[in-house]
Amino acid sequence: MRGKIFISYSYPLNSKIKFLVEYLRKESDNLYEVLFDTTHVDHHHHGNIRAFIEQVEQADVAILFLSKTYHDKVREQDENVGVYDEYKRIVNRYKKQKTNGYYQLPTKENNKLITSKVLKIVKFFRVIPIMVSGNMPESVPNDLIIEHLKVFDFSGLHVTEKNGRLSAPTFKKEFKKDMDSILEEIKDVCSAYQEEFKRNWQTEFHELFEDTKARWHDYETFQKYKKAFVETRVYGKIINQSTKFLIGRKGSGKSTLSDIIPLLDQNQYLGSIRINIDKFPMEMIYTLLFQKDKGVKSDLNLLSLRDSMIRAWEIFIITCFIELTITDLAQDKNFEIDDDTFGLFWAYLKDILKAEDPREIRTFEDRHSIYLLRSFELLYNFTESNRAALDSFVISAQKRAHDPSLFRKYALTNPIVEKLQIVTKRLKGSKIFFSFDGFDTSFDLFRRKDYTLEEHDLDVEIQERIKFEIDWLWSFIQLIIDAKGLSPTVKGVFDLLNYCITIPRDRFLEIEKRDRDKYRFNHQQFDDLHWSGPELCDLLGKRLELLSGYPLLRSKTPIKKFEDLCKTIYGTIPYEIDFNFNGKQHVRIPLFCYILRHTFWRPREILWYYTGILNAERKASQNGTKLTTEKIRELVRFTTAQVVESEFLGEFESSFLNIRDVLNRFEEAEQILNYEDLYKILNNVEFKITNNKIATIESKIDYLYEIGFLGTFNTQKSISKSNKNNSLMDYSFIFTNGVDHARKASSNFKNVLFVIHPVFCEKYSIDTSKNDFVLSFTMEDIENHELVVFGTRRG
Repeated sequence: MRGKIFISYSYPLNSKIKFLVEYLRKESDNLYEVLFDTTHVDHHHHGNIRAFIEQVEQADVAILFLSKTYHDKVREQDENVGVYDEYKRIVNRYKKQKTNGYYQLPTKENNKLITSKVLKIVKFFRVIPIMVSGNMPESVPNDLIIEHLKVFDFSGLHVTEKNGRLSAPTFKKEFKKDMDSILEEIKDVCSAYQEEFKRNWQTEFHELFEDTKARWHDYETFQKYKKAFVETRVYGKIINQSTKFLIGRKGSGKSTLSDIIPLLDQNQYLGSIRINIDKFPMEMIYTLLFQKDKGVKSDLNLLSLRDSMIRAWEIFIITCFIELTITDLAQDKNFEIDDDTFGLFWAYLKDILKAEDPREIRTFEDRHSIYLLRSFELLYNFTESNRAALDSFVISAQKRAHDPSLFRKYALTNPIVEKLQIVTKRLKGSKIFFSFDGFDTSFDLFRRKDYTLEEHDLDVEIQERIKFEIDWLWSFIQLIIDAKGLSPTVKGVFDLLNYCITIPRDRFLEIEKRDRDKYRFNHQQFDDLHWSGPELCDLLGKRLELLSGYPLLRSKTPIKKFEDLCKTIYGTIPYEIDFNFNGKQHVRIPLFCYILRHTFWRPREILWYYTGILNAERKASQNGTKLTTEKIRELVRFTTAQVVESEFLGEFESSFLNIRDVLNRFEEAEQILNYEDLYKILNNVEFKITNNKIATIESKIDYLYEIGFLGTFNTQKSISKSNKNNSLMDYSFIFTNGVDHARKASSNFKNVLFVIHPVFCEKYSIDTSKNDFVLSFTMEDIENHELVVFGTRRG
């Protein structure tokens, strides 16, 4: 696919414009086509001119040939004049860059909403103004000056036409350098949409970022990524079980931990139970408990469904343990299981799986799905059975609900319970790794299912699904939290388990905001999966080391090793970049820090940016050019659009239903905001949070902090909108300082200054003219930040 270059100019068409367009076409290398209309005098709306102008929306680059005539027609704002129409479209598209400029993610395929697990290449629109006559005040519209677009001055170019041939004697000496810069810019944009470039980007991304759910058990893959694994602060807390629940966002490495820990620490664990909930039959469980096919609700609704589901989860985990006992553990020479117990457990699984040999159902995900469905089916049958008159049934049901042993004996039978006690006593002191992960596409689609319902009924159905999903997950969490208080008959099973339970931040926020006992979720068993700067630097360095085959010196700190690798092997990529911010502040910043400030401090984002940079460096080398600061900044802008769309909006819009509408309210807002500023923006907008109400300004601000849109200045710095020191320690975001900072600040919101995360500045045209460059920090700053915030320093 070729790029499209749209030419905007005003009649009369002079030889200078024709010469430059011919040059663009001659030098295209088949990367782009030039959209150039020469047939409609003065560009008035008649004939096919409107169809031509509408091609602005599909163009990758717009070149504006500016003149006094062009500027006059723009100033007149006559909607019937084609020049003004196309100019307005070009400028609006450049300013907005959020609907027309980007391919939307997630996308709809076959009328189903698909959230992509892999970032996609999206378009970025470039505008290049060229002044062909006059001077800046006469020929350049104010919009272009306000947007700080560089205007190339070709007003002194002299072109002659003889016998249909155009010539410009001074072009090569005086103007070719600028024209080559323009060509380079155009080719940078258009090459990004070539299949080869996209293919290389995706291929190299998979070299740096492995989809851990796919191939961890492949020996070669495991050995490769064992070398790349970073033992983070959170990893240590899972190993010693001071943390059991990891709260994190997409791409933060939750799955990596749950996948690799039992492989790295095989000697520590007797076995592992790995639950992938993306394969769970949510639709079937929901239909069963609410009897959607019969149009009636289960009598479970007379009870607390959340409390009842705890019992089903208990049976599910015990069933998974039984499978582990007669498969993996039975083959361990240090563990003995008698024939009677083995036969009883085997018969129990055969009955559930309806198979002579449970191993006929090949994958553990499929077996776990059946175990879960069976556990909830038993809960339903147990509650509905022995129906009597309603008054006596309610009394009976309440008694059953408050005596878990009744359901336990019903679901497992007494012989199984007795054998479990014997087995767990034999295993006392051993540890079994238990992971719970997989909140991926299939799980997410449960609440987004397509329906043929009227709008009101659809809203009710979606809310019921969301409430069910939240209660379903809450009941599992509650079981694990309260496991120490279980009956001695089954407590032994849970005492053996070491937990690594990963929960997406958006789902956790839903549960937390519904539960009145929030203190439960502030318990030390829960930890936010936040990466420190040095941890991310270590991760990137190890991945680049694998990619290059260059061994890093082990005696150095991660940052020193990374610097050594960058300057030795990747020396053609600038280690630092410098530029003028808003034309007034000189910024010099390490490339790693510049990229870090455009992320939510997660591995996948860092690796995606660096993949693009590696790919661009290769392309520049092939073309005999250098990867300049300008190219890097443009590439970061290009990639940031994808990060915001896929990694932020695409992640939260299933729980924050009108997130796009709310964030659009910040269009052209200042980057540094006080309480009054936020009050004006947020006061009259509803936050449609699934199953929750966020009504106060304070709670809205708190929520925007928790999802990473807003940050704060530290208290000492919150005195003015100008922040001169401007290091990493001057700001607090959820991904750098955690949620506690916002909760401490919430009691004094009116005296706090807030900052919009730099990653959103481009998309929402945030006004940065009144503040310094936000998050200007060094590699030393991120080391100091780690020490202060996490109390550790990587060495």
